Amino acid sequence: MLDTAGRPVKALFVAGLNLGTKRSGSAEFLEILRRYEPENIYLVGDMIGYREWKKSWHWPQSHNDVIQKLLRAGRRGTKVLYLPGDRDGFMRHYGDALFGGIALTTEAIHESATGKKLLVVHGDAYDLIAPSVGLFSHLGKPFISLAVFLSKWAEIIGRQIGFSIHGQTYQKTSSREARFLDAYAKTAVTAANALGVDGVICGHLPHAAHRQIDQIHFMTTGDWRISQTALVEHLDGRFEIIDGNARTPEPSSLLTLNPA
Repeated sequence: MLDTAGRPVKALFVAGLNLGTKRSGSAEFLEILRRYEPENIYLVGDMIGYREWKKSWHWPQSHNDVIQKLLRAGRRGTKVLYLPGDRDGFMRHYGDALFGGIALTTEAIHESATGKKLLVVHGDAYDLIAPSVGLFSHLGKPFISLAVFLSKWAEIIGRQIGFSIHGQTYQKTSSREARFLDAYAKTAVTAANALGVDGVICGHLPHAAHRQIDQIHFMTTGDWRISQTALVEHLDGRFEIIDGNARTPEPSSLLTLNPA
């Protein structure tokens, strides 16, 4: 439980806060933490802007406040999971560790209020697979799982030698970006289908979105520093997009995952 009384919700999903950098939107995120009282908080990667620390370091009090508030939430019973992304990939070295009240992991399965199982993952491992998603789809589930596994190891090895292979693919022209985002969504859905879950929530992409492909739900939190969006699941199973820039506390409607 958070230390201030907010609106009770089932879960909060956010990515891309990039603490330690300018324009992280930490003050706006603190307002979100005051507004909602989630049972589960998923920090879906890129919460620390480690890549930019070599160029500049910016750590105001509001960044400390975010960390303290999350740690306090974990100690008071909120389930807080931190799934590192490509920008804070160094945290993956710690494996499934526990920091205060925050549990570190690479992926998680969230069960919604309506009983739907959702894969929660940062999603940078899908970058390399997305251009060839059609081929992997025809080869079948074992090949998709193998491709995701190899992509994760490629990221680990690349990080060890100082070479990044993820996180840049969508930053191209608008037409290429659209094609990539479509392939990325299909890749994530194919991976979720291989695991036998009902949907997937990623934090890797810049903007929040939802689509349904082959009965599998694909959702993205958006990058908080870029779009100041996140996802919230209400106690009745409704998923909605939070806009941190909005003056009204009412989020925009997204969908309801009805029980099967």
